Amino acid sequence: MNVDTPLLHMENGGNETRTDCEEEPRDNFFYLSIVYVTLYLTVGATVYLWVVPLKNNSGTDATFIDTLYFCLTTITTVGFGDYYPHTNGGKMFTCCYILFGVGFIAYAMSYFVGKILEKQEHIIAQVVAKSRGHSDRGGSKASHKPGRRWGNLSEDQTKLAVALVRLFLLLVVGVVVFDVYDNRDFFDAIYFVVVSSTTVGYGDVSPSTNVTKIFAIVWLAITTLAFAQTISSLIEYRSQTKIEKLRTKLLKQKIDKGLFTSLDKDCDGSISRYEWLVYHLIKGHYPVNETDIRTIMEQFQKLDLDHDGIQLSDVGL
Repeated sequence: MNVDTPLLHMENGGNETRTDCEEEPRDNFFYLSIVYVTLYLTVGATVYLWVVPLKNNSGTDATFIDTLYFCLTTITTVGFGDYYPHTNGGKMFTCCYILFGVGFIAYAMSYFVGKILEKQEHIIAQVVAKSRGHSDRGGSKASHKPGRRWGNLSEDQTKLAVALVRLFLLLVVGVVVFDVYDNRDFFDAIYFVVVSSTTVGYGDVSPSTNVTKIFAIVWLAITTLAFAQTISSLIEYRSQTKIEKLRTKLLKQKIDKGLFTSLDKDCDGSISRYEWLVYHLIKGHYPVNETDIRTIMEQFQKLDLDHDGIQLSDVGL
């Protein structure tokens, strides 16, 4: 379990130790992803053009545009099936190429899931801070900047709305382009766009002209990511909604004798802050268990030499 959570940045009194002079670590994953994808497509297109040429279903060798288009459909896992390697060397290279591409997608998805979990940890920290009555008091500055909003929509609702609108516009553009430049029936164009953007790629339809292939290279990259981001925003919104409801329920519940007894773990007739926190984290079904909490607190006690909170002198500073 990652113990470097917002909960550990809170002092005994409920104030956060984070100051304005501390800067958020810059997240370079997005820029590294662009570099990786660019290298991935460039290397793949070059190899498939000069080393292990691709062929289409008619046996014709692929052009540079075709190889670039093939590489993009590979990393997005669409795989129309209109071009393929026909030599053993090409097939072996393609196996490695697919694993590197799909492996990157899997890593990216785990990264985004981690971001969602990280946000949940911040929400838990806010719950604890509010329960102690130290949330945004006395002109204190919030530890995070508010995100953009549309009207009365919350930040998560706005993110979901933006993602849905962006995806819808991309799908409309795709339908128009493939309908006009591929001379498709309108319903065939819709079918092709949905099958492609969701990375299903049955292979019964694919771009048939250089214009639509070039368009597909850019459109597929943007649209498949937009589709994934929309799903991520939807999951995050649902998660946020459930957490907000749970927060309200936990903080407003009436403490009866049975609940008091279950909270008072050491049976000393009082509920400590530690017992209160453990109850909310466990009963709230957050991704933590009592063993994790005990391990964290044991480490805290080792560092808190004078039992008055971790001071600079306790950690040799």
